[in-house]
Amino acid sequence: MINVYTALGIMSGTSLDGLDLALTTFQVNDSNKWTFETHLLKTVRYPSELVDRLKKGISLSAIQLIELQNDWTNFVAKEVNQLKQNSSLQIHLIGNHGHTIFHQIHKELTFQLANNASLAAKTGLKVIGDFRSGDVALGGQGAPLVPIGDKLLFQEYEACLNLGGIANLSFNRNGKSIAYDCCPFNIPLNKYASDLGKEFDKGGENAATGTVHKLLSDELINLTYFKNTFPKSLGLEWINEEFLPCIEKYNLTARDSLATLINLYVKIIARDIHDSLAKTILIAGGGAYNTYFVNQLALNCKSQLILPTKEIIEFKEAIIFAFLGVLRFREEQNTISSVTGAKKNHSAGGLYLP
Repeated sequence: MINVYTALGIMSGTSLDGLDLALTTFQVNDSNKWTFETHLLKTVRYPSELVDRLKKGISLSAIQLIELQNDWTNFVAKEVNQLKQNSSLQIHLIGNHGHTIFHQIHKELTFQLANNASLAAKTGLKVIGDFRSGDVALGGQGAPLVPIGDKLLFQEYEACLNLGGIANLSFNRNGKSIAYDCCPFNIPLNKYASDLGKEFDKGGENAATGTVHKLLSDELINLTYFKNTFPKSLGLEWINEEFLPCIEKYNLTARDSLATLINLYVKIIARDIHDSLAKTILIAGGGAYNTYFVNQLALNCKSQLILPTKEIIEFKEAIIFAFLGVLRFREEQNTISSVTGAKKNHSAGGLYLP
């Protein structure tokens, strides 16, 4: 078996800030220690028409959803083929997360939009995708999936905090990997930033000028999800149906909504970091650029918060999905039962040949 792989990770987050592509080479030594080197890292903005359709994906008809899946896949295939032309490296495989439309674990349902067979045919590359459904079939949450990458690629940190559309925390406890979604993050923040005519709240500057609404913050933190123990994961459905309606009924200004959200996030994530016992926390994802949040978290957290390079902040998840593909290709476990709640550790993802 070869020990060096070059894989392309593809990640489309729920915050819809674009398609992340990370061409990365992974190498494992005889002691099973993995290292990686990134090559081409790229975020491609979605056309506004595609963004609108992805936002409405949860309410589309069956035929409309399949049409959207094909259009999204064609968009991805075009970008992959362009990336291939710009690289002289031999790409062994694609690890494709897809774009999450549904995530309702109480119904044993999760769906990441991607036509992986079509992507393999149109790029001429092996594609490994649909990482979540096998875990759900084994009784798991199907998420988070990145902790195997945190464990094997970023082991120098005691915990990893990812701040994307949803915030999740990954750490080790008594020799077991633990990870879960802490709370929503950029999805609600971007919604209220848009009320101010902005795509996002740059640096948290609008949240910093708002006033925290204590009653709302108290109501939100008492939602059942935040009292549940892990394993647990969040979907857009819960955010739309339970989280956002709590905020809307208070009829706050956008700035006060942003300030209250940051206050809530700090409380929840500081509590979760404290419970993890981790002393060093790697922060990645777009929320790492929310300076106001990071500073407030630092004031309420005794652990050392570490902001890595721009490449890791923006592409850590895409890198790890390339890695998940490599592990699946090697038929090695890439999903951790102590994280997802599945019956056993397993090798997740389907292989699609060109």
